[in-house]
Amino acid sequence: VELRLVGITVNAASGATVTYKAYKTADLTDMANAEPAGGDKAVDTMTSVPKGASEDKMFYQLKVDVRGY
Repeated sequence: VELRLVGITVNAASGATVTYKAYKTADLTDMANAEPAGGDKAVDTMTSVPKGASEDKMFYQLKVDVRGY
């Protein structure tokens, strides 16, 4: 599974950084306990999340971190 953020432009002059992290869980009602599915990624990069053969379904969440100076 490949995930990425789209439609986000970071103004370099602002000094802000935008990263995201993917999380996964098999139970959509339990997203609070979703496990990380990769490290922090820059807004313009894609993350690949392996899906095990025994995983019938999986739900993904992207958490965005915006830091300014």
